[in-house]
Amino acid sequence: AEFQKTIVGRLNKFCLGYPQEKVYLHTDKPYYSAGEKLWFKGYLVNAVTHRPKSISEFMYVELISKSDSVFYRAKIKKDSLGFAGSFNLKPELPSGFYTLRAYTYWMQNATSDFFYNKIIYIGNSIDDATQSQITYGKTVDGKVTATLKLTNGNKQPLIAQKINILQSWGGKSSKPLNLMTNSLGLVTWLQAIDTTSGSKRNIELLIDNPGLKYRKTFYLPEFSSDFDVQFFPESGVFLSGNLQTVAFKAIGKDGLSVPVTGKVFNSKDEEITDFTSVNNGMGKFIFATQPNETYYAKVKTSNGSEKRFQLPATQDNGVSLHFVFNRDKILYEILNQTNTPNNNLYLLIHCRGRAILAQQLNALSGKISDTYLPEGVLTFSVIDSVGNTLCERLCFVKHPNQPTVGMQSNKAVYGKRDSVSLNLNIKSLIEKTNIANLSISVTDSRTVVPDTLSDNILTNLLLTSDLKGYIEDPAAYFADNLNSTHEKLDILMLTQGWRRFKTPEIVKGIYEEPTYYIEKGQAISGKVITMLNKPSKKTKVMALLPYSGSTLVTETDSLGRFIVDGIAFQDSTTLTLKAKKTKLLGTLELVVDKDIFPKASTYIPSSLENKESVPNDYLRQSKEKYYSE
Repeated sequence: AEFQKTIVGRLNKFCLGYPQEKVYLHTDKPYYSAGEKLWFKGYLVNAVTHRPKSISEFMYVELISKSDSVFYRAKIKKDSLGFAGSFNLKPELPSGFYTLRAYTYWMQNATSDFFYNKIIYIGNSIDDATQSQITYGKTVDGKVTATLKLTNGNKQPLIAQKINILQSWGGKSSKPLNLMTNSLGLVTWLQAIDTTSGSKRNIELLIDNPGLKYRKTFYLPEFSSDFDVQFFPESGVFLSGNLQTVAFKAIGKDGLSVPVTGKVFNSKDEEITDFTSVNNGMGKFIFATQPNETYYAKVKTSNGSEKRFQLPATQDNGVSLHFVFNRDKILYEILNQTNTPNNNLYLLIHCRGRAILAQQLNALSGKISDTYLPEGVLTFSVIDSVGNTLCERLCFVKHPNQPTVGMQSNKAVYGKRDSVSLNLNIKSLIEKTNIANLSISVTDSRTVVPDTLSDNILTNLLLTSDLKGYIEDPAAYFADNLNSTHEKLDILMLTQGWRRFKTPEIVKGIYEEPTYYIEKGQAISGKVITMLNKPSKKTKVMALLPYSGSTLVTETDSLGRFIVDGIAFQDSTTLTLKAKKTKLLGTLELVVDKDIFPKASTYIPSSLENKESVPNDYLRQSKEKYYSE
């Protein structure tokens, strides 16, 4: 009992002493047009409880291009309604896919894997005097025929235009190609493709002719049909001499899933079992492992590519955890192939770091009703009496009765510029509370069509924010309560590594000390140096604050450093800083610390580029609105 208290105490210490945060952004639309305003409301919640009792007072929101350039960045201060802001999208913003990223300064301790990320498409029909489109032929000897078509705003070909093509990836640029469009507005060239480089590959088109200036970046698709398959024994331990469940995930070179079929063979090339992916390249199979035996799989994709993969090596000693789901119950079975007695093993269950159960294993099987478990990703761990984690199994608990929001309008039909009164009715079967934190966006249902499979606040907080990597169509896992949907969700748990809470380390009382602080206020820091480049200590630094008409005074320390605290302004402002020291020969230099932001990195699958991203009616309407305004 003492050991169980210690384990629970260490988890509680982590949750309270190193509180985690999550951000979710509600945008007013799923896609945008250049020249529009992108509105967002930010929800900042405690990562364990999912309640909006956050510790940080500021949130950073960024719009990042596919080439990892930050086009817009805002620092949003919390007010009485939470976090809200907008970006004015410039009319010359290039069309394409962007990543909307949000985080707090403190969230950097959990790494950028757990920042909020949303892929959005921004079209541009305003800056449409020149249109360009690129198509590719078949790959031969590492080269592909690329054809570029140039037209004007009336879809007429641009003839005899000199163009420059520059290709770059892996930080290197090649010599530019100088070409000229033909009578159909076309140019063709052989494009070398580097399928080995994992870096982002792009082609830069540049036109600098009298009467025509144009620049556009094209991102190369993935030309390779190569794929990779990873195999994951259930609970991470692959025991020999037992029935074992193995999950798998197949992904292509672009990082997206690939549907596959395969067969498993032993070292004597005898077929043991076969398998087929059931959802987004993922699936699982069960077979009886034999002692001193190795296994491999032959895997095929739909286009006929076949590869051989070695399965992980089995081990004679170890502990593994097996699950079976029966209606609202989780049936578990533990295989103990070690010298440790069963009553020296403990089952630990936690949800987002909060301990649910820590009990001695007197029996190696049991059942738990998921109606008593919290919603979201749960970790089941088997640990020994000194705190070693022997195996870990993830499980997702989904409750069918979600809160609902009903909306009633005061009229069936409205006149022009008529006032609209809406009555919102929030029902929750779980919590008897009338407190809600809401945001609402009003759009034209004829031109704005939401993607029903993409992330929403429910899928984000409960699922994607706790998993590393890109998850395809997350809302599909919440579409219904069918057993087949639950099975797909469980296969996701078996294959997608979960790393927000490092259970083995926390159980042993090992905590990563935070590098980044909790941002409660705004401040400016820096140093004052003399003309000999030495720190100027005990120097007065005055800050003139035009937004409030006040002056703040501080003093440098022994290293010449200063901090001006207690400033608070919305959006942008100008501050004047002045350093002054009596009995000083020469001049002083005042150096202000620059803000350092996390590296901008995006993952936007190249296959998205071929999708019809935005309805033309929407872009036409946005263009008309832009010019009328």
